[in-house]
Amino acid sequence: MTNQFQDAAFHTYFTPSTPSLFFPITRAIDDYLCDSPSSRIVGFWANLSWRWPGHQSWSETTSHLCEEEFHATLLRDPSSHLSSKDQMFREWENDFQPPPPDDSRRHYPVLADPPCVELHPFTKGVLSARSRRLQTAAFQLATGHCFSADYSIRFRSSAGDWTDCPRCGDLFTPTHVLEDGNCYVIERQEGDIDTFTLAQLFTSFSGGKRLSKFLHTNQVFLRPLDPAPPEIPPEPDP
Repeated sequence: MTNQFQDAAFHTYFTPSTPSLFFPITRAIDDYLCDSPSSRIVGFWANLSWRWPGHQSWSETTSHLCEEEFHATLLRDPSSHLSSKDQMFREWENDFQPPPPDDSRRHYPVLADPPCVELHPFTKGVLSARSRRLQTAAFQLATGHCFSADYSIRFRSSAGDWTDCPRCGDLFTPTHVLEDGNCYVIERQEGDIDTFTLAQLFTSFSGGKRLSKFLHTNQVFLRPLDPAPPEIPPEPDP
């Protein structure tokens, strides 16, 4: 690099008696100058058979330079040869910042893991169910956008959704159904998720697979909550 000028070398292995290569070469030089107007090009003719005292011939010199250039590519940064997908995940991983503990958008650890080129174990477990409906429900649970009282209260407060559990009257939330609600104890035992905490359920292959089975067996979180029943007016006094 010299001041604002950048030296560039165009190697052409032909003699002036080969005019068929003249126009392609000149067009390439014109394009280069148009793209880099602050660059300069210095050119000269050299016969491939010329020799200099104590030096190799021009053809031997250029072959040696090509060999050096090839070996130089073997020492380049491996990241320069990554596929676009691998490069994307590398940049994603470098930019990743763990979410704060109070971030309401990060309900379960499945969404807080550093990015990886492979699917998360929970995701693999859910996909093993081979049901789009169950997959959708499981991922909605993981993101906190499922058909539950939490979602209705936060995003549909004026819709009049019925948010009570139909079995016990507590709020119909994922925690109530999947972990601590007494009215679903038998169902959790039959679905083999009674020994799983929510963190374990959403971070393992077995958790994703068993959650999908639980959703299918009990048909929960698969549809919007029913509207609140109409208020029954009090009976008139006799």
